[in-house]
Amino acid sequence: MKGLKYTFSSVFFFVILIFNASAQSHDITIQISNQPDNKIILGTIKGDEFTPIDSAEAINGTVKFQLSSSNPIGVYRLVLGKTAYAKVMDKDPQQLDFIYNNEDVILQTDFKNPVAGLKVIQSVENKIWYDFNEKENILKDELQLMEKEVDYFWAKKDTSNATLKANEFNQLQMDREQFISQTVNSFAGRYAAKMIKMYSEPFRDAYLSAEQRDEDYKANYFNGLGFTDESLIHSSAYSDRIFNYLVLCNDKGFTQDQREAEYEKAIDIIVANTNQNEEVHKFILDYMVDGFEILKMDKLIAYIEDKY
Repeated sequence: MKGLKYTFSSVFFFVILIFNASAQSHDITIQISNQPDNKIILGTIKGDEFTPIDSAEAINGTVKFQLSSSNPIGVYRLVLGKTAYAKVMDKDPQQLDFIYNNEDVILQTDFKNPVAGLKVIQSVENKIWYDFNEKENILKDELQLMEKEVDYFWAKKDTSNATLKANEFNQLQMDREQFISQTVNSFAGRYAAKMIKMYSEPFRDAYLSAEQRDEDYKANYFNGLGFTDESLIHSSAYSDRIFNYLVLCNDKGFTQDQREAEYEKAIDIIVANTNQNEEVHKFILDYMVDGFEILKMDKLIAYIEDKY
């Protein structure tokens, strides 16, 4: 009996240790300059859906939350409150997104401009993510400006300058793709790397016309993108790519019937490229249905429900 009692106690103790380990908590600490006197809301992100899970007040400019290993890995959002202008004009509150992946997170920011004022003090994931975004924003601005210059010189039939800018534009695109690839490979397995991989884009050859570039971009939009990782549901990585593709399929000059017809084609292409995982497939269908509900496009909702 003593041996049996000892064995039972050991097993019970072992189970308790496992439970405690599985419920390990991590501190989320945000130091905020100019934070007004209001509660800060913490919530999860799932596409466009924000779900509040906790709230706290900043004490001496610092707010703290705790997340455990039972909380999903993904992107979380801090809603900091509204500026005086936002209150008067009924605008969105100030907010800041961060990645949680079972690590302590310490961030510094400014209520007046949470993203621009952000400093990652502690968190490998957020350091990777925000370092990438800083360079990505610069590259995207440069590419947009350069593409306009390319089109301007081709339209002016200035072949010399058009060729020069076309080469620069093409090279910058390749540099960006290499930057994305190197970042993903360097931090393989990290949640930030999974999100960054979704930023890969088709090549827009500057020696083609703007219309041809758009057609090629649209035709190759899903090349190299994977929609099988369920963890990315807890972010806007998938929903942003779907939204951007639907924007490509729209035209201001379309009639309602033309727009619905193009969106039906787009839905079929989206589903064909995102149905490799059941949970991801369902998430994307739900995302599109929610979006078309907002747009009051009942015909497209019926199309999705009847066909998929």
